[in-house]
Amino acid sequence: MDELDRAGVSILIFAICIFSISFFLEKHKTVADAPKSEEKRVVNTSLPTETPKEQKKKKTKKNLITVKLTAYCPCHECSGKWGHATSTGVRATEGRTVAVDPQYIPYGTYLRIDGKVYKAEDCGSAVKGHHVDVFFENHDSVTKFGTKKKKIEILDVILDEE
Repeated sequence: MDELDRAGVSILIFAICIFSISFFLEKHKTVADAPKSEEKRVVNTSLPTETPKEQKKKKTKKNLITVKLTAYCPCHECSGKWGHATSTGVRATEGRTVAVDPQYIPYGTYLRIDGKVYKAEDCGSAVKGHHVDVFFENHDSVTKFGTKKKKIEILDVILDEE
């Protein structure tokens, strides 16, 4: 082999070594070498169009709907074989659970009824359209509650996530 061939082979071997080393280093990077994820922030760059005084005067529109309000409990008469089981898989709880028609009020929606906040967690065969069924632990409370037509508020804010 002459000098020129040896130089070419040496360059080729050198290039293969560099490629192998960079490939190895790339494959075995540590967590510390990983690029830092960018912090995501929402920045409002627009200037306010209202003064603070005008903003205070502005009333928020309440999402009020009129519904038929009824009640149910885990007894066989009210819930059949279902008892405390709900269609969303959580256990029905007095003071929290209401049954709705999910085509009108989606599951997970928070509703304010008579000043108390409830969560749409169930449905029922008789609950159709604008009908809300409030869960109670005993049938006496269901009877006492009766049937009402009331305005309730659909809340925009998610209060808790379970």
